[in-house]
Amino acid sequence: MPQTLLALLALVLASFLTFNQQRLTMRSHQNLVSDEVELAAAGLASEIVAFIDGRSFDENTTPSAIRDRNGSIPDDPSQFSDGNTAGGTDRGDDDCNLLFPALTPDCDDVDDVSWDADEEDSIEWRAVQVDLSHGRSLPFEVRTQVYYVDNPNSMVEADEPTRHKRILIDIRSPYAGTDEGLYRATRVVSYDPVKAEMDYENSEYYDPTYGGGDGEGGGTTSEEPSP
Repeated sequence: MPQTLLALLALVLASFLTFNQQRLTMRSHQNLVSDEVELAAAGLASEIVAFIDGRSFDENTTPSAIRDRNGSIPDDPSQFSDGNTAGGTDRGDDDCNLLFPALTPDCDDVDDVSWDADEEDSIEWRAVQVDLSHGRSLPFEVRTQVYYVDNPNSMVEADEPTRHKRILIDIRSPYAGTDEGLYRATRVVSYDPVKAEMDYENSEYYDPTYGGGDGEGGGTTSEEPSP
C-alpha cells in the first residue's frame, strides 16, 4: 500500500511538472508571436504613413483642384475643406488601397483615408494583409481618422481649418498580445504650398499657359495662351 501511494504521488508530481513546463513553453511561444506581430504592425504603420505623405494635404490642394483654379496655389487655411467634410465623397468607389495606391488613384488627399462615422457607407476597419517570407501572411485591420489641429503638438480637434492635420492609425490583429489586439500610431502632417505647387507641376493637370503658382494668367485650360 505505501508503495502504491508513493507511485501515485510520483505520477501526480511528474504530471504537474510536465504541465507546468508546457504552460511555460506555450507562454514563451505566445510572447514570441506577439513580438513578431507587433513588429509587423509597426512596419505596416510606417507604410501607411508613407502612403499618407504621398497624398495632397487637402482636396482643395490636389493638382486637379489647382488646375480648376487656374493654377492658383492655396495659401490660407480658409481655402481648405471644412473640418466636418470627410474625403469619402471624392475618394471614389474603390476606396483607398493603403499598400498599393496606384490601384485607387481617386484617393488623392489626406482626408480620403479617414473613416467617417457620419458617412453611411464609410468603412471603419479596412482589411490589410502583410506578406511574410515563405508564402506566409498576417491579417490586419486598419482604421484611420483625420482631423485639423491648432498646432503639431495638439491632440484636440480644431474648431476650423488649420495648416495641420492629425492622423490616428489604429491597427488590430487577432494574433496581437494586447488586451484589445490594438496598436495605435499617430502623426501630424502640415501644409506645404511648395509641395502642392511641385505636385501640380509634375502632374497631368499642369498647364504651362498659366502664370505659375500665383494663379496669374486666368482663363481655363482650353484657352489659347496670349501672344
